[in-house]
Amino acid sequence: MTYVWTLQDKWVYVITFLDAFTRKVLHFGVGKQMNSAFVDGHTRQVLKKYPSIALLHSDRGSQYTAHSYRDILTEHHVTASYSKAGYPYDNAKIESYHASIKREKLYRLDLNDINDVYQAVFSYNYGFYNTKRIHQSLGYLTPNAFEKIAN
Repeated sequence: MTYVWTLQDKWVYVITFLDAFTRKVLHFGVGKQMNSAFVDGHTRQVLKKYPSIALLHSDRGSQYTAHSYRDILTEHHVTASYSKAGYPYDNAKIESYHASIKREKLYRLDLNDINDVYQAVFSYNYGFYNTKRIHQSLGYLTPNAFEKIAN
């Protein structure tokens, strides 16, 4: 999860579910609060869209260690994976994604409110990142193209 400053709504939070193998953005959400209800709701949505997910990795934030979150994972037979305390390299892929979306899209815009953030993240994820942005780690393919040849 990351946060973005807006003129009207102040801090807005963006949660993103990224496939570690293909680097594809599977799901994202935008909210005004970074709480368990926000995380739990979007976790349920991504697990409904992708029922074959077997593992979800996150940091050790309170939203991800809460009983409600762990119960959702248990209900869906998903293993929780957590970064080691004080070791940010475990989250390198999502941190790299956050840096890219901020540098390549969000910091270039005047974002007035949560709706502006949602539209910007949507267009970046599905109109650019998954479809046009190549990755060295994927052999200079996009996440969508890599997913096609990997399956």
